[in-house]
Amino acid sequence: MGHGAGVMFELESPAEVGLLLRSAGWTALTAINLMLFSLLHNPCSTTIYTIYRETGSVKWTAVATLMPLVLGASVCFVVAQLWRLLA
Repeated sequence: MGHGAGVMFELESPAEVGLLLRSAGWTALTAINLMLFSLLHNPCSTTIYTIYRETGSVKWTAVATLMPLVLGASVCFVVAQLWRLLA
């Protein structure tokens, strides 16, 4: 069994967390886009199932499932382009 894979640990300070994230290539743009995508991403499977049960339609279930994914990716793309344009 490999060491470090899936291991949960606690760092001593917020500065150590920042150092860890920066060493992994994270930037402020990465963090902002992660937060935006997390807010706009696909609904959970329970929500998808409920949409299907309520509408009885595969088409509307697919739309309701894919629309937040496309919206999240689009918003992240636009934010990244604006960030790079203004930086």
